[in-house]
Amino acid sequence: MDTTTIAEIMERDIARLKAARPQLTSRIERAEHILVSQLSTANGSRPVKVRVHADGSRSYTVRSGSRLCRSYHVDQTSWECECPDHRRRRGQRSSACKHALACWVLERAYRSSPEPLRIAGGECSGCGGRFASRELIELREDNHDGLTYFDGDRLCRECADKAGVAY
Repeated sequence: MDTTTIAEIMERDIARLKAARPQLTSRIERAEHILVSQLSTANGSRPVKVRVHADGSRSYTVRSGSRLCRSYHVDQTSWECECPDHRRRRGQRSSACKHALACWVLERAYRSSPEPLRIAGGECSGCGGRFASRELIELREDNHDGLTYFDGDRLCRECADKAGVAY
């Protein structure tokens, strides 16, 4: 996937986040700055480093923009970050910090396929896989935490289980 396609996917998800979570606009804009740096910087000095583990899971390390030589670990399964902002807001509905938001958008952008498979049904908002409509679980306000996915997103059973969705 080329940088232009990735940037377009990121722009779409950033716009979607801003519309769905207006209370997070300033954090989303700071995450957007991290993503612009990610795409415009040479590989060795990018602000986000991705580590792929043997089981296929990923973890992210994001360089601090305000504290030199400081980086924060972001867990891909829970989108929790080690930064002071995230720790201060832990447990709140809008606890996502700029580091976690940037990693979430980056994850979605690299996972998205520019040419979806042509089968009846839809795409899982979690893994990006294509499934029959009956196999996808639509998220509503009452069946998920609202931190990782949006109302109206559709998840396969595996992603729904990982996100703690009641179905």
